[in-house]
This record gives sequence, structure tokens and C-alpha cells, in this order.
Amino acid sequence: HRLYAHADAIRLFDQALESARRAALPPRELALIFRGRGEVHQLQGAYQAALADFEQGLTAARDALDPGLEALLENRVGFVHHRELRLDEAEVHFRRAADLARQAGDRQTLGLSLVDLANIAWDRGMIGPADPMLNEGIALLRQERDTSGVARGLNMLCMTHFAAGNANEAIAAAQEGLAAARQAGDKSKEATSLSYLSVVYVFAGQYEEGLRYGREALALAQSIGDRRRQVFAVSFVAPALIAIGEWGDGIRLVEEVVPVLQEYAKIHLPFALMYLGTVAYEMGDDERARPFLAEAEKVETPPNPGWQQTVLIAKIYRARIDRDLTALNQALDDVLAVPWDFFIPDDGEAILPVGEALAEASRVEDLRRFAAARRPGVEKWGAPPHQAALAILEARLAVHDGNPDDAVTRLDQAIGFAGACGNVPLDLRAREARYRLLHQSEDRDALRVLLRRVADSLPDDLRARFLTSPRTAILREPS
Repeated sequence: HRLYAHADAIRLFDQALESARRAALPPRELALIFRGRGEVHQLQGAYQAALADFEQGLTAARDALDPGLEALLENRVGFVHHRELRLDEAEVHFRRAADLARQAGDRQTLGLSLVDLANIAWDRGMIGPADPMLNEGIALLRQERDTSGVARGLNMLCMTHFAAGNANEAIAAAQEGLAAARQAGDKSKEATSLSYLSVVYVFAGQYEEGLRYGREALALAQSIGDRRRQVFAVSFVAPALIAIGEWGDGIRLVEEVVPVLQEYAKIHLPFALMYLGTVAYEMGDDERARPFLAEAEKVETPPNPGWQQTVLIAKIYRARIDRDLTALNQALDDVLAVPWDFFIPDDGEAILPVGEALAEASRVEDLRRFAAARRPGVEKWGAPPHQAALAILEARLAVHDGNPDDAVTRLDQAIGFAGACGNVPLDLRAREARYRLLHQSEDRDALRVLLRRVADSLPDDLRARFLTSPRTAILREPS
């Protein structure tokens, strides 16, 4: 198990269980074997088998009248329910585990369970980096010198800082978690820390750094057979590839991972479908975009503003493709009602699609309020892609207000931000807007370079569609 030799571990646990039963060993021994085999199953993503083992282990722990072991098995049962997004069931088991651990004086299991309860609160959009439950859990795990548990707690702390827009603190927590995971020899949590570093850097617009950590996470997860972490790593690598114009590789990676997400990491399914839908939209391929966006709309998500926002943006894109103004206005009303500033980097990703849709629906005053309300979060996070997106929206408002010079200034800023981080979609959008205003050869030539770069990244069939789309008409014009 510690060597991640899963097939051998399962075979040996099977033999151990058979021998224990023949020898009529006490329930405590059975509970430990079930726990061990369940850990192997859950790492492989075989959640039904893992849950069956943990539940049998829990029964045996109760028969053994061992509250500490019972607390640990309650925690593991909750862990599988959490993996399967059954948040209410998971919370029940984590709370039982915490109560039993307190009674038994088991600070290690208590610390783990508090971190897991904090994770449930995170999924519901109800936690920040100062959360007392999370910080008590990390402190207990430090006291018990459980470096693997500390790594898990620090990874969770990284995500709370990330959501709050604290980039430096998020990176520091993930780096400390990475060191703890490596000290513990826990490669699964090491891959988690690497993937969290990846997503923080990607959302910050530092794409090369994000790709480096993401690819390292992916390779490590593949080497140990951690399927869940593999698909999470891909979910973080793909948007970076799309951002830097490597659309073909980004599409390929996400298409490969979508079926696996269904089984091992449903929580990230709407994001993957959104990536496929939005990159098809950017390619001008509405027929390809529509089914991906429709599937994203159907995904049941936790009551977390970030996930709710993603599904609603899928609805916005599909309504724009269908030119359904009623559906568009309804989706806009819904997305504007979602709490903002809980997940500041996600809010930044939503700026352009929501803002453009408001403009398309002629809701100029809503757009004005929306842009003003998003500025504090953008400034706090400080990511060039989000600054570029906001500048593009402000340029649209300037055009509406009859201030073309101000619009050009905003678009110059957007091009500067997009160029600083190498974000091709935003560079395209800003230059297209400036070309419409000024008709300068500089923008025309830059657009041709960017569009050819994207086209060269695509497989033959998608390249052919892209090159015949309205967006690439400038490539078909005489030089």
C-alpha cells in the first residue's frame, strides 16, 4: 500500500482477511484490515468497494468497543461520501468521528475530522482562511506530528486563501503542504499540493509556472494510480493551455478526462464542460459549443457560489448562441443574484462572459454596476487576465458613453495586461475591439498572427472549421 502497488496490496489484504477470519481474530484486527483495504480502493477511485470496506470496518470497531478506532472508521466512511458529493451524509459521519475522537482523546483523528468538516463547509461556500475549525484541525495534526494530515489541512488552507484572493498566502500554504507531504512520503497529497500550486498560478495568469506544477502533479498522480488527482491536474493544466493559445492540446486533454470525471471527480465536471464549450465558442463553432454547454447546465453542483456561477455562465453562453433574449436575461438575473467575493479568482474568470452578455442584452446600467462592483476583487487578486477583462468591459462602456478616446485607452491597457501574461483569448478580444474602432494595420497584423497561432494548434478537422468561421475572416482578406 505504501509503495502504491495497488494490485498486490489488495491481494495481500484479501489473504489477511481470510486468515483473520479462519483464526477467529478479535474484531479490532478485522477492522484494521478492512480499513487498510478500503484505503487502497479509495485511492484508486473504487468508491463503492472502499465504502463497503470502511462500513464493515466500522461495524467491527463498534463490536470491539474501541471508540478511537470507531472514530477513525466513521471518518473514512464520511470521506467516501464526500468523494461522491453526498455532503449531508459525509457531514454526519465526520461529526460522529469528531465527537468519538474527543471522547477517546484521539487528537489525530479529531484533527483529521475537523479538516474534513471544514472541507464540507468549503464545498458549501461557508468558510474562509480564519475558520476556527480548520485551524484547530491543523494545530492538532501538528501536535501529533501527523505530517500527512498536516499536508491535507494546509492544502485546504491554500484553497481558502485562494478563494479569498490572497495569492501569496495561498502559495505559501501549498508550498508548506508540499513539504509536509514529501516528509510523510504521501505522494497522493504531494500531487494535491502540486495541483493546487498549479491552479493558483494559472488563475494568477502565471501560465508557465502553472503548467510546470500541473504537469508534475499529473505525472505523479499517474505514477501512483491516483485517478482522482489525475483528472484534477488535467482540469488545471487545460485552461492554461487554452489561455496561451494551445487550444488543440487543451481540448484534447479535457476530452480525454471528461468520462473519467464522471466516475472519480464529479465536482469538476461543470468546469471541464465549460472549457470545451467556451473554447468552441471562441472558435466560432456554435454547433460544437452548444452540447457541451447544455451538459454543463445539467450537472448537479454543491451549493457553492463558484460552482453555481459556472453552470449559470454555461446558460449565458448557450442563450447567446441561440439568440434567446428571454433565456439570456433570466440567466443574467440568476448569475447577478449569486453571492460574489466568496471565490474572487472565479469571479474574475466570469467578468468577461457576464459583462459581454449584459452589453448584448442592452443592460448598460447593470453592466456599469457590475464592472464597478468587480473592481475591488480584481485589484485584490491582481491577476493580469482579470485586469484585462475588466478593461475590455470598461472600454465598451466608454464607447456607449461617447468617449472613444477613453475606450482606446482602456483597450490599450487590456492589450498590455493580456500581453504581459500571454493570454491569447483576451489579446484577441481587445485587439478585435480596437480594430473596429481604429482600423489600424497594427491591430490587423497582430490579429492575423494570433489567429494563425491558434489555428496551428488545432487538429485538422477543428482547424478547418475555425478557418472558415466569421472570426477568422481577417485571415481571408487581402494583405
